[in-house]
Amino acid sequence: MRARPFLCTGLIAVGAVLVSGAASGSVTQIGQPVPATANVFGAGFRVAPAPGGGGRGTLPPGWRLPEGSSRMVTFPSISGRVTPIEGMAAYNGPAGDGAGPTDVASWRGISGIVHRRNGMFLVGVFVGDGEPRGAAPPRLDFTNGERFDRLAPALGQTFFIGDGRGRSFEAPVGATRLFVGFADGFLYQGPPGWYGNNAGLLEVVASGVTQAVVSEADTVAPVLTGATSRVVRAPAGAKRVRVRYRVRALDAVEGALPVLCTPSSGSWFRLGRTRVICSATDSSGNTARRSFTVTVKTNR
Repeated sequence: MRARPFLCTGLIAVGAVLVSGAASGSVTQIGQPVPATANVFGAGFRVAPAPGGGGRGTLPPGWRLPEGSSRMVTFPSISGRVTPIEGMAAYNGPAGDGAGPTDVASWRGISGIVHRRNGMFLVGVFVGDGEPRGAAPPRLDFTNGERFDRLAPALGQTFFIGDGRGRSFEAPVGATRLFVGFADGFLYQGPPGWYGNNAGLLEVVASGVTQAVVSEADTVAPVLTGATSRVVRAPAGAKRVRVRYRVRALDAVEGALPVLCTPSSGSWFRLGRTRVICSATDSSGNTARRSFTVTVKTNR
């Protein structure tokens, strides 16, 4: 799902800072549609991850941040409803389902999140330019910590937004972008994933940002190597011969990928010319195809 952004005129954790006080900052307000499939663990990446299976969902929307220090972001308006079960009427708002429990693991440079009494709530994460790298910061536990005025999460540390009312968030040093979405997994547990059955949409307005960011999707197909034509000699009197070959696929985002070839390597090839067709597809649906010819001749 893709839609255009719109312009509007008691926590226990390591690495996050809670401060009382009113929010302040830029009056710039920019809205973004946030589908229930928005995978927060895809923040800064070109492919949304799903190590836990169940569907990758979509890359999360976000905003670019102003330069400088003491940068505060607030959410003056968040509306809409979502559901973790496609086909069921969207029943919970951005604050979550009030049930949970949520205990989603970290992935690469993005931390997971914990909430023992809530699930399917809106979350955010600050990242720098490029893909998040290195170990993820500690997970935050919001089980008893939804009520706060101001939160200063670390870079790559997923945090609770909910309905955004009365809360402000301080961007950490090095942050250039803020992404929002959902932290999902099988029954909200374990490795990120299970976005494929989510449905619904939130409209999220952020203040203190400079422009909307639409995550750049991976549109480049993998590269196939080794798909070269060849001549194979069959023993005298034989009408066929077993032929083995190796075709590899390398994707700029995902690295090595499996390759499907027909006929497959190790198949029996009859005398004459046979065309072999190979393909590889990455997680974004980009497919590379190559063909080559195997010519079988007899030894006389």
